[in-house]
Amino acid sequence: MTYAMQDSCAARLHALHSPDTDMLLTQAQSRDADAYAIAHHAPSLTLMENAARHVCRHAQKMLAHSTKTHVTVLVGPGNNGGDGLACARLLRQQGVNARCALLTEHFAGDAATMAKRWDGQSLSLTALLQEQDSFQRHLFIDGLFGIGLTRPLCSIPALTIERLNQCQSLVLAIDMPSGLHSDTGRVVSDNTHQGNAPYATRTITFFSLKPAHLLYPAKAHCGAVYVANLLDEATSQHHHACLRHATRHGPSLRMNTPRQWRHVIERQTRYDDHKYRRGVVSVYGDYGRFPLTSIGASRLTACSAALCDVGMVRLASDTPETCHKQLFTQSPTMWASWLDDAHGTSYVLGPGLITKQSAMRRPFGALFRLLRTTIHRLNAKSQRTPYPPTLILDAGMLHPPLMAWLSRQERHFTLILTPHIGEALRCWHHLQQRQQSKWQWAQKIASLMRATLILKGTDSVVAHHDGRIIINAHTSSALATAGSGDILSGILAGLCASNPVHDPFLKSAAAIYCHADAAIEALRHSAHPVNPSHILSFLPIALARWQHMRYI
Repeated sequence: MTYAMQDSCAARLHALHSPDTDMLLTQAQSRDADAYAIAHHAPSLTLMENAARHVCRHAQKMLAHSTKTHVTVLVGPGNNGGDGLACARLLRQQGVNARCALLTEHFAGDAATMAKRWDGQSLSLTALLQEQDSFQRHLFIDGLFGIGLTRPLCSIPALTIERLNQCQSLVLAIDMPSGLHSDTGRVVSDNTHQGNAPYATRTITFFSLKPAHLLYPAKAHCGAVYVANLLDEATSQHHHACLRHATRHGPSLRMNTPRQWRHVIERQTRYDDHKYRRGVVSVYGDYGRFPLTSIGASRLTACSAALCDVGMVRLASDTPETCHKQLFTQSPTMWASWLDDAHGTSYVLGPGLITKQSAMRRPFGALFRLLRTTIHRLNAKSQRTPYPPTLILDAGMLHPPLMAWLSRQERHFTLILTPHIGEALRCWHHLQQRQQSKWQWAQKIASLMRATLILKGTDSVVAHHDGRIIINAHTSSALATAGSGDILSGILAGLCASNPVHDPFLKSAAAIYCHADAAIEALRHSAHPVNPSHILSFLPIALARWQHMRYI
C-alpha cells in the first residue's frame, strides 16, 4: 500500500475545509443526515441527482487515466441503485458508452423514478457473468448495496463480486463497496455465508466518512476515499447543519487529524521556566531481575519522552543501584527509586515486563504489589498537586487479574492503557461480541476501566470513558517492529507531562499521529529496514511539524 493510499482519507477530507469533516457517521447517523437534508434543504431526488453528478465526475477522471472505454454500472434495488442509474444517464449524455447491469427490474421510491429516466442499454447480472472480456475492458461502478447492508452477499451478486476481484477490474464504489458493514469495517457474513466485497480503486461517499472507510479489512476494499457534499457548494453551512443534527445522538466518532489536538501539544515557554515546571517523566524498569529486556524497552520509552520537551526523564526501579550499573551511560536520564519523587508528572509502567505464565520473569504477586503501591501513592500525590498525575500502563502490566482488580479501585489520577489487540483479548475478551466493531469494543473497555484506551494496530482506536472515540488512519508499516510500542508510550508520557492542563484523550490521539509521522519519515529517508532507533531519530521532526512554540 502506498503512502498516497494510506493517507487518502485525510487528504481528500480536507477539501471541505471544516472541523465537521472529521466526523464519522454510523449507519443510523447517516440516515438521520439524509432525512434532515431532505426535510430542510433539498428534495430527495435532487440529492440523488447531486450524488450522481459527483460519481459521474469521478468516473470520468478514472476513464481519463486508464485504458477503459466502457462503463458498466452495477445496479441494486435501493438508493445506491438509483444513484447508479442516474450516473449512467449522465455519462451517456456526456458521450460515454455506459450501460446498467441490473440485479432486479423492480425498484421503489426515487430509484424507480431514476429507472424510468434511464433509456440506455440494460442487462441482468446473470447475463453479465456470461460475458468473457467485459471485466477487463470496462470500468465498473458499484451501486449494488450501500451502507445499510446487514446480510452477506450470496447467489448472483456474490458471483459478480468474485469475478470482479478475480479479474482485478477497475471499480468505483458508491458510498461503500458492496458487502461491507459500514459500522464495523468487516465483510458481512453469517453462519452459512462467508461474504465477499469488491476491491474498489476509488470510493466516493457523501456527507462524511463512515467508520469502515478507516477500519480494516474494509479500508483495504475502499481504495482512495473521497467525500462529496450532496448540497450545493454555496450552502456548505447546510451540510454542517446536517452533520450536527445527525451526531446529536449515538457515538461521538472522529477521524484522527491534527486540527483536533494541535492546540493541546503547543509548547509554552516562560522566562522563569525550570525543569520541574516543564514536567517530569518516570519510567519503571525491573533491571535487576531481567536487565536485557527491561533496559531495551524502558530506555526506548525514556528516550522518546526526553524528545518531547519535558524537563526531566527518570529511569526508576525498586533497586536504583542495580539500575545505575545496568544502564547505558549515554542515556539522557536520571536514576531513582520508583515513585520516590515529589515532582513526577507522568509515570510509565509495563515496558519490558513479561506476563506470560510460562515466561514470567517477575512473580505475579510482585507485579500486584507494585501496582497497588503505585495506585496508593498516585492517589495521595493527586491531592497535593493542582493537576492529577498520569499513569500509563503498557505491555507487562496488562494482565487479566491486574486489570480486573484495577477496574474496581478508586482513582484520583489520569489512567491511560495502551494494549495491542493480543493484550486486549487477553484482558477483556469477555467484552468482545461477534460482529462488534473495534471501536465499540474499545469503548466498552474504556468505560469499564474509567480510562483513556489506545487500542493499537494498523487502525488504532482511541476511546475515552466519556464516550468520545477517535479512529486513526494515519499509519505506516514501519511501526510493525518490536519496540515501536515502547516509543509510543514515551511520546504519550512526554506530551502529558509537558502540559498537564489539557485533555489526555486528545494527547493520546496526538501521540499516535506523531508516532506514525516519525515512522513515515524514517521509511522515506532510510535505505534499510526501519528499526526503533530510526523512528526515534525522526521524532523531533514529526513533533516540530505540529508543535507551536508560545512564549508567555
